[in-house]
Amino acid sequence: MPNSTLRIDKNALKKIHQFTNATATEMKAILKEAGNLMDALSQPCDAIHDACDVCASTGRPAHRKNVSLTQVSEAFNESVQADFLVVYIENVKYEVINIIDAGKNYGERSTVTKQDASDLCNKLESEWMYIHGAPKFFSADTEFTKPVLKKLMRSHAIQMEDRPARCSSKNGKIERNNDLFKSIFAGVSKETPIASTRTIVARMSFLCTLFHVNSTLSSFQLARGYSTSLLGIPATRVPEEILHAHKRTTATRALQKLLKAQNNHLVPPHFVRPGTSIWVCYNTSKQNHPISHGHGGYRILR
Repeated sequence: MPNSTLRIDKNALKKIHQFTNATATEMKAILKEAGNLMDALSQPCDAIHDACDVCASTGRPAHRKNVSLTQVSEAFNESVQADFLVVYIENVKYEVINIIDAGKNYGERSTVTKQDASDLCNKLESEWMYIHGAPKFFSADTEFTKPVLKKLMRSHAIQMEDRPARCSSKNGKIERNNDLFKSIFAGVSKETPIASTRTIVARMSFLCTLFHVNSTLSSFQLARGYSTSLLGIPATRVPEEILHAHKRTTATRALQKLLKAQNNHLVPPHFVRPGTSIWVCYNTSKQNHPISHGHGGYRILR
């Protein structure tokens, strides 16, 4: 293995231990499942763990929770997220608010004149509450949690979920781009649908801790047009195994990132309509790549 690649993998292992205080055995286990357990990486696992002063002084402390959790429920309208985004249709710029149910991935989308708390409140009432009723939980970027939004939440007895608006991209560069993490995701996505969800459950205790850092993608990926399908599992239903894993670990952010890993693409905005479910087809073969067919790899399920 080239020295540069080995150095990057060592950095990834250090990141794993830095944010999770994982034991050497756990780090070796995840490397083995990802197909990367080699002598060159097995030895640093022991060295990194043995050199950790925190583990030596406290035993094995809990991981640092740098991000808050997202409420997920199988019940519709239990938890709702909202976010603004910009879409271009035929070279025309539109500012859009996307309101989406976190559990069912059903969303309502509407254009706005500006991105502020007042527009968010107006659209939340007209596009969601008047149609589906008030949700139990609601979350939005912290820059929109102004008094006008808090007043709306109190009047409808909605519980606001407190969370950071964005994850720091600077802190997440190594995690997002490192080949080691990509190979872990690849090992999950190459399984059959049933085996894949079971594999996620088996790894959940470790991976949920790993991805509780302020890294990878935004917590509002759903609102920004991503689909949570997993190799053919429709996005309108959360697999039972995933729900059970969530109940055991309450690691919703990690669940969402795992569901989006490898087999998801950004959904073209002009294909999305209220009530439309999207099944993302993914194929790594260059000869039969989905981008070369029809809707660029996206199949619309009415």
